Amino acid sequence: MKKISLILTFLLMCILVSNVSAISFDNCEGGNLTLTYVNSDAGYDDEFGYVVTDSLLPLGIIHHVSIGSTYSMGVYTGGHVQIYIKDPYDNVYKSFQPASDGLVHTHYVIKPDGSWTINFEDLLGGGDLDYDDVILNVACTPRPIPTPEFPIIAVPAALIIGLIGAVIFIQNIKK
Repeated sequence: MKKISLILTFLLMCILVSNVSAISFDNCEGGNLTLTYVNSDAGYDDEFGYVVTDSLLPLGIIHHVSIGSTYSMGVYTGGHVQIYIKDPYDNVYKSFQPASDGLVHTHYVIKPDGSWTINFEDLLGGGDLDYDDVILNVACTPRPIPTPEFPIIAVPAALIIGLIGAVIFIQNIKK
């Protein structure tokens, strides 16, 4: 029974995967984007990185970087984030977009912290469909809200105290 439940959960995740077209982050505009290399079961030395205006910006090559390596992708300006892998034969697989074989080579999991774990299949035609050839995590760390050095409440309080002091001073002068 537990095995059936796991299979149904997996199938539901696959259905949800087909309805997503891009990575985006709510309430993180101006925050820092990072990409973390999670793991790989690929036989190839696949390159990975992110896409900006149709340009591939490579960050690393699996088997040449350590698991857990984190890379900055700059400031999140809103909209969609797209990552990719490229195999040694120059086949490019972009997140949530069909490759040259017409297949989407990514599955994803949105984690409780709001980050996205993207699982890639790196073989044309779908390969073994295990989606564990390259696993990357994309996260956005919100920009910290600056706290004023001088407490904001001090300005009105100082004005009120100053006005009271001025009134007392003027009353003392009149006496």
